[in-house]
Amino acid sequence: MKLRNLFHLAILFIICSVVLILRHAGIHGPNSDGAIFPLTALHLIEGKPFPFFFYGQDYMGTLPVLFILTSFKILGVSYLLVEFYYALVIAGIVTLFSAFLLREINFFGTTVFIGTFLLFPHEGASRIIGLSGDFLSILLGLLSGSLFCWYVNKTIVEDEDQDLLSLFFPLSIFIILSGLTYWSSKLGFLYLTAIFLTGLLGCRKVLVRILSGYYFRTKNLIPSRFKYFYSYFKAHFKFMTLIVVILTSIY
Repeated sequence: MKLRNLFHLAILFIICSVVLILRHAGIHGPNSDGAIFPLTALHLIEGKPFPFFFYGQDYMGTLPVLFILTSFKILGVSYLLVEFYYALVIAGIVTLFSAFLLREINFFGTTVFIGTFLLFPHEGASRIIGLSGDFLSILLGLLSGSLFCWYVNKTIVEDEDQDLLSLFFPLSIFIILSGLTYWSSKLGFLYLTAIFLTGLLGCRKVLVRILSGYYFRTKNLIPSRFKYFYSYFKAHFKFMTLIVVILTSIY
């Protein structure tokens, strides 16, 4: 990504964060869903054991508690800090969507997207982009998808003799993020499945190239129409991933 686009994303993130903080932080009191995060962090400060899932559940991981726990230890216990954290995370998710959009449209169109998000009330905007509670799962899913799409794109533009083992590190990070996504919410499996299938569609030529390289004896056995099928159906998988993730996130 160009430095100019990074600068634009930083501006959008700051604006979105400030608007969300001014609109929500300290205005509404905690509800049962939002209070479970700081409550668990407070219990950890008191020396209670770390729960792998939230109380009374076996499907939603407690990864956000670690970030809240860190802020509590540094800045003290305050629910206002939790609302700041919520605002920054949601602003980060919107910025990630914007990063996908910047690959397809200009900065003005991306700004319109951010403005549309900010014009809606928080809960309404959350439903529009699929933030129905499991926002961390969506965040990690988008991180995984962005990294995987970058990985596939980098693989596609590699030379024929390039050592693919050099891409082992980003692939490992993708696997770790996928695990964290599933721990954060088992519904994250929807995001991971959509991202993986879309990524496979995008790297179809690479898969054919690798298979033909390792199994050169079968290279000439691939029917010409099969090769034509792969070369004809082109997918801009970065943008497809964004669309598919949005659709699967509205549950």
